[in-house]
Amino acid sequence: MLYKFSVAGGAVETGNQDLLGLQWQQPLRNILVVRKDGDSDVHDAVIEYANHIIEVYPGTSLVFEKYVADQLHEQLPFPIYAADGAGNTAYQEKIDLTTTLGGDGTILHAASLFATAKRVPPILSFSMGTLGFLGEWKFQEYKRALREVYVSGAPSSLPPRSIDEPETKVRPTGWEQMRGKSMGASRTSRILLRNRLRVGIFDADGKRLAHEAPFAHKDDHCEDIFALNEVLLHRGALPHLIHISILIGSPPHQRVLTKGIADGFLVSTPTGSTAYSLSSGGSIVDPLVPSILLTPICPRSLSFRPLVLAANRPITLRIEAANRGKEIEFTVDGIRRQHGLRTGMEVRVVGEEVRTPGAPGARDWMGGVPCIVRSGNTGDGEDHWRFVTEAEKYGRYAILSHVWEEPGEVTFQDIRDGTATAKTGWYKIKQARLRAKEDHNLDYCWADTCCIDKTSSAELSEAINSMYRWYFHAKVCYAYLADVPGQALKDSKWFTRGWTLQELIAPGDIIFYDATWQMIGSNISMVNELAGITKIDSKVLRDRTAITSVSVAGRMAWAANRHSSREEDKAYSLMGIFDVNMPMLYGEGSKAFARLQEGIIRTSTDHSILAWQAYEDGHDTLLFSPSPYGFRRAHKIVSWSHPGIDESFSLSNKGLRISLPVLETQDSPRYITVILNCRYADNGITQLALFLKKQAHGMIVPTRNLTSTVCEVASYKKPDGVLTSIRNLDRKLLPQAKWMDPIVLREPVRIESEAPGAIWTQKITIRNPIHNLVLQRVYPEQAWNAKEGTMTFVMTGSSEHDRGYMVFSERDGKKKVVLAFGQEMQSGRAEPRVSLAKYSTVPDTTTILASLNATRTEQSAKIELKKGLSELVATVERRLNPDGDSEWAITLKLEHYSSLFKKQWEYMTTYR
Repeated sequence: MLYKFSVAGGAVETGNQDLLGLQWQQPLRNILVVRKDGDSDVHDAVIEYANHIIEVYPGTSLVFEKYVADQLHEQLPFPIYAADGAGNTAYQEKIDLTTTLGGDGTILHAASLFATAKRVPPILSFSMGTLGFLGEWKFQEYKRALREVYVSGAPSSLPPRSIDEPETKVRPTGWEQMRGKSMGASRTSRILLRNRLRVGIFDADGKRLAHEAPFAHKDDHCEDIFALNEVLLHRGALPHLIHISILIGSPPHQRVLTKGIADGFLVSTPTGSTAYSLSSGGSIVDPLVPSILLTPICPRSLSFRPLVLAANRPITLRIEAANRGKEIEFTVDGIRRQHGLRTGMEVRVVGEEVRTPGAPGARDWMGGVPCIVRSGNTGDGEDHWRFVTEAEKYGRYAILSHVWEEPGEVTFQDIRDGTATAKTGWYKIKQARLRAKEDHNLDYCWADTCCIDKTSSAELSEAINSMYRWYFHAKVCYAYLADVPGQALKDSKWFTRGWTLQELIAPGDIIFYDATWQMIGSNISMVNELAGITKIDSKVLRDRTAITSVSVAGRMAWAANRHSSREEDKAYSLMGIFDVNMPMLYGEGSKAFARLQEGIIRTSTDHSILAWQAYEDGHDTLLFSPSPYGFRRAHKIVSWSHPGIDESFSLSNKGLRISLPVLETQDSPRYITVILNCRYADNGITQLALFLKKQAHGMIVPTRNLTSTVCEVASYKKPDGVLTSIRNLDRKLLPQAKWMDPIVLREPVRIESEAPGAIWTQKITIRNPIHNLVLQRVYPEQAWNAKEGTMTFVMTGSSEHDRGYMVFSERDGKKKVVLAFGQEMQSGRAEPRVSLAKYSTVPDTTTILASLNATRTEQSAKIELKKGLSELVATVERRLNPDGDSEWAITLKLEHYSSLFKKQWEYMTTYR
């Protein structure tokens, strides 16, 4: 036996005398691996696990159950060994450590392999994602767990030999050379010793019966078997309840507790109290309480309730004659005995005697199942690691700020697996921890590289959204400038990275260190120098709560010239600066920065978010800046507000809805200048404004009135040739402004690109120079503008809202002329059509529009007005108005037959 258990190891750090400490006297040699069956993922995990053990821990041997070894023999490049069976006690004594890959059932199966052994090797269990109560480790943590167990309590000299341990000449070497420093005798892996039941079967004459397979081996002479979970007597397929006498105590001092009639009876350990016993109404018992649970299964008498008895009180279950000679099923930890129990036979159960170090006369341990549980140790030697939550150590931790240098950074997985010290990034983490302990008496230090599991998208998203808060609540922040003193402080990469901006603002106390961890200064002692380097207001560097007094544009300007390794991080690194939370969507590119600005708008009334300047072609008409660089000249922008003015604005799928004072341009009513509630701090005579262009085609629905002015950002050319939409307006013009309520700002829209079912408004100009035709009626009436001679109505491409008509009357009133017009959608583009008709009595609207529907697409139409004299012609053309908008123009003209005859005669002559 290569291992010992000690009480001291468990009590030093945990203060819990009930947990034991695992101490290896020699490097472990034989590891039994027990896996869950029927799962390909588990099979692959076993191969990965086995390869890791042989590669990292040379000298160890792997043992599997025979059928598993047969499957893995061809898949592993090294020899493995097979178990002979559960009853082979000689084989059981050779196992130093048992590991399981599966759930609780796998742990029980592993324990059953030692059901006839009085000493069970420690069991290290890895959950494979299944439900379980007994295992504490995830499979992803196997490297760290194995390392911790392997060096647990490893001594530097040979310990005293126990009275029942054979002498050995093997020296305790191998730990330090192979895996680094020992954890020390006082920092051992923790052992929870789970009690078992000692079970014996006797015939009607009181003679002990030998156990059957799979518990017993042909060469074994073990009298008892041991159960980790439970012993079950059950009627099985029998149609009748079973009759059992239950006796307490050992012969000849037994006394009858009761005679029970039920479907079955359970005798459980505290470990088994969460299994079958619990589902049958039994209590949950702490595994450290030495006790036995007796639980009836569906008893005939409701007065027979579950009982909790002392572990040292023997329980006898005797099969009564009332069972009519039928066999009763007998199961130990889920494994059924081949032959059942018959009348007169007894099952005697008592808690296994457990001997632990510290007991009178005991120098070693015996009994129970030692299960390795999590401890506070997450590293080796003096490097003591433990992952804690923010709530546990609120404000009592240091935090590290640095520039990442891939690929040498220490990750969460490196800490978990115990490989952190091999990374180049280990140096700064170790130094930060030393500074925290020695300079500030802090037990905890946080570093973003290794304290976030970046393989979990949920944890990464939560961490990024919480980052500003973590830096804000830290007792002290250590800013490590790895390139100083190699270059001047102002040229350090630390001042150019996106993430370090919030790391400079959020902490209250920042200490700067150079590459050798010599202190440079603090955020207070270097405030003026830091303000000059970063262009951050010195008031914010002195008092982090003053950040709310800085305009949105001003805060954006701090990040304008900072860089991030990923495009999305330009937005994510600013969430804390603006107190915005949003999900992480790596791969969306610059859309992340747009989402950030949308999040700011939901909580802010600061118009300076619109006061950015384009830096690439095509940016000048965008509503939001594509990146912080658009605010590169906004350091001095300040915002103001008036309590009596509603300055709120909101986003919808239509655009940005906002109320602003407006200055209209006299020479072009289409363009307006809207005044923002911000200005440059060093210029008291101007106000920032935004140059806009009204969109002619408002995003409205049929029959709905136009309730807002829809605009897009417009640009103009400055004297230096730069296109911009921002104007520095003379404040003397402010009294001339009028409120336009509301304005909807949106990106530019091109009608030609709209889908066939799109909705927009269409303007039609009607030109009627014929004095003999008098306008009598218009449909739809609300669309007619008599002053301009135009009609504006909703065009959908699919309904009668696309159509209209006008009724003209000759001056004598005898004839009526109907001009109908509409559109037809072709390849996403509206094509106009017109028709002319002459009536004595004008039909109803349905008839007029029906005749238009019957007409194929035409852009001109004509009818005879005066027989033999003239013809009325209507033509329609698409054109751009002076504001650059598309509109239709329908023109009526009168052509006389005389001119037509002349043209026709010329044509015929030319043809001949």
